[in-house]
Amino acid sequence: MSSPPRVSVLILNFNGREHLQTCLPTVEAQVYPKDRVSIEVIDNGSTDGSVELVRERFPGVVLHRFDHNRGFATPYDEIARSRDTDYLVFLNNDTRVDPSWLSELVATAERQQADCVASRILDWNGDRVDFVGGLVSFLGHSWQRDMGAPAAGRDDDERPLLFACGGSMLVSRAAYIDAGGFDRDFFAYFEDVDFGWRLALLGYRTVLAPAAITYHRLHGTAGRIAYAQRLRLYERNALSMIYKNYEDETLRRVLPAAIGLSIMRGLSNSGIDPRTFALGNRPPPTVDVTARAVTHLLALEDFGRRLPSLARKRAEIQSRRRRSDAELLPLFGGAPLRLHDSGRYEAVAQALIRDFEIAPLFDGGSRAVAVPAAYAAVETPAPAAGIQVNAMPVVSVIVLTVLGPMHLADCLSSLRAQTYPADCREIIVVDNASDEDPTPVVERYYPGARVIRNAENVGFAVGNNIGARAARGEYVAFLNDDTRVHPDWMSELVGTALRHHAVSVGSRIVTWDGQLIDFVGGSVNCEGKGFQIDIGQPEAGRHLEERPLLFACGGAMLARRDVFLETGGWDEGAFAYYEDVELGWRFWMLGHEVWYSPKSIMYHKHHGSWGRWPEPPRLRLYERNSLRMLYTHLERETLERALPAAMLLAADRALLATHLSRASGDDFVPAADAARMPSGLTSLKMRLKLALQERGVTRSQSIGANLRKLGTRGLAGAARDAARSSPSDTLSGRGAYDIERGAAYAALDGRQEAFPTGAAAALAGLYDFLCGLPELTERRRLLQAQRRRSDREILARFDHHWLDACVSPRQAEHSALQRTLLEILKIDAPSAQGDIRSA
Repeated sequence: MSSPPRVSVLILNFNGREHLQTCLPTVEAQVYPKDRVSIEVIDNGSTDGSVELVRERFPGVVLHRFDHNRGFATPYDEIARSRDTDYLVFLNNDTRVDPSWLSELVATAERQQADCVASRILDWNGDRVDFVGGLVSFLGHSWQRDMGAPAAGRDDDERPLLFACGGSMLVSRAAYIDAGGFDRDFFAYFEDVDFGWRLALLGYRTVLAPAAITYHRLHGTAGRIAYAQRLRLYERNALSMIYKNYEDETLRRVLPAAIGLSIMRGLSNSGIDPRTFALGNRPPPTVDVTARAVTHLLALEDFGRRLPSLARKRAEIQSRRRRSDAELLPLFGGAPLRLHDSGRYEAVAQALIRDFEIAPLFDGGSRAVAVPAAYAAVETPAPAAGIQVNAMPVVSVIVLTVLGPMHLADCLSSLRAQTYPADCREIIVVDNASDEDPTPVVERYYPGARVIRNAENVGFAVGNNIGARAARGEYVAFLNDDTRVHPDWMSELVGTALRHHAVSVGSRIVTWDGQLIDFVGGSVNCEGKGFQIDIGQPEAGRHLEERPLLFACGGAMLARRDVFLETGGWDEGAFAYYEDVELGWRFWMLGHEVWYSPKSIMYHKHHGSWGRWPEPPRLRLYERNSLRMLYTHLERETLERALPAAMLLAADRALLATHLSRASGDDFVPAADAARMPSGLTSLKMRLKLALQERGVTRSQSIGANLRKLGTRGLAGAARDAARSSPSDTLSGRGAYDIERGAAYAALDGRQEAFPTGAAAALAGLYDFLCGLPELTERRRLLQAQRRRSDREILARFDHHWLDACVSPRQAEHSALQRTLLEILKIDAPSAQGDIRSA
């Protein structure tokens, strides 16, 4: 008869003396043969007498000591690899186990021919379930199945699982080593999910052993750590896990949603009020941002910085894959599309799931991606009916103002001096609720012009659309009020349009004195940010040829009115900024052309109208509108690469403007800064709310349902965790969020950080974009259905800035991340690669 397998029981400890006093005696009392078991405590630099306790009271226990807290994954992995036993068992220190626990684990492994076995984990008194299996979402986050349910009367069987809880699990040492062990870069949290997922895709088997019972003191260790500190690791590690473990097709579809929803979760609780950054407001110099929002930004920064290492790990894992994502789906626990919250968050998540076709990957539907039919041949649009090349079509000029008569005298005088026939032009001034009625000035400088007054400032896009819908011309020309135009301006615009059958034509725009270039063409980068060619350069003798443009500047452009209106006009969801880039790009994708007219000259008082607005409100619109444009205009295969990069980089620019980014080495701030921490009852309430959320309390359930789930002990435990944190701590800066540096800072959850107002405005724009996805998804669907040119056809022609980085605080650090994302996500120059969708 062969001897029982040899087992190493590894118990990780950090300042857990009180837990070891209870845990170790139950492990020593196992009925499993004593000569086949090695009980080993791995101490993470405890200072509470844990080491002395083990040496004095448990002399048979092997003790491994580290000089500081190295987390969960690294010390376990280091010691596990040095063992020579048949099985490794990982056990939390805040547990106690039944006498037959180890025997049942081993027996289940042998009986089921399993490589990994999960213990059935109950609460401390055995009344309620803690772990009998996991539910893993497509985002990489996991929950315990039936957590908090009554333990009595259950009939849990030895069923397959995706992963075993690292708090009490057995694994074959050979399988552990072959699968790569715990990922040390995780430090803590989700390392067991990641390990189980790797075991499964490599062909190994994990099962539940319901008779191997462990009792867990819920949050006995983790409750000492701020939720914000743990949340950073949850978010970072979930993204890392899906990046490593999904097949290529799944990852391409899921990654944009995973990053977007992580940002959504963080900014939903940021404390930033987007109304602070409405045009016309003057925001304060700083805005208080919650620790929870900071946590998400830091997690995204960590993920971006680790992408090169993750890419190497991914290549190794995928090269050894033995089971497909489809084969692993049944192990996800039956709820792969489970979401963190309902309401607005759920609506945003459903939009992303729909637009990236994620559901078919997880609901058993076909994984085949529909290949669109070849785009219809693009025919040069004929001139509008009744227009001859040498005819003079009626042009309606829309002049939008928000400053009343301030600039109109020069603008209208120059329009009145046009060489274009007076009976073929119409002037409409649209007033966006100016303080002073511009009508008297309009009547003086352009008699016969119409004035449309709006009751409120509806923005650039809506205001100009109102004018276009009221116009009578075959063409509409849009002109900023802080301008004057050359006498041949209108004639040259129309001439270029008719010669090239262009649906839109852009003027040559120079500074008010005519010396410098303001606009002679532009481009867009893979984040949706617009660039102007040679802006600020000397004007003389440059850019004198007619040529195609990606977009015409909305401050001086012509468009065929019928096509303009049929294709949707200005994007009214943009309000202002980048609406001209969006319109020109849209014209091209729908089969039309935009041209540049070098002799159609406009003189511009740069920022004459918009310059009165503070910069932060504009930053909010830049971030929101660039992402809106990417989302609606790119084919899905391109969007799958560009959108994750754009969102990560937008978050990075905001973080780099603060004292919390990777560019800051500050671990502490003056004690006076600790005053930013809410104190007393407010701080306690915030910590209690987070402790309840940790135990599964959600807003989507009734108070009664939440109380039944918690039970008396759960409610008491939440109160205990909330009370343990001390608001007197002064650790701040990035170090306060970094458990890896040894900071167990429970009071952090009530803290707020002062963000520069520009950074907060940019985050508000990012949040606006995400919140708008439920409506934006329909706009995307309609535009993609009407597409006539591919991304490659458009961007290869106008790719001058496609790979350029945006201006950012700490430019060197930001540009380094941008280069990493371009490489890892395979975002290439269209003209260089031929097709940006190629892998």
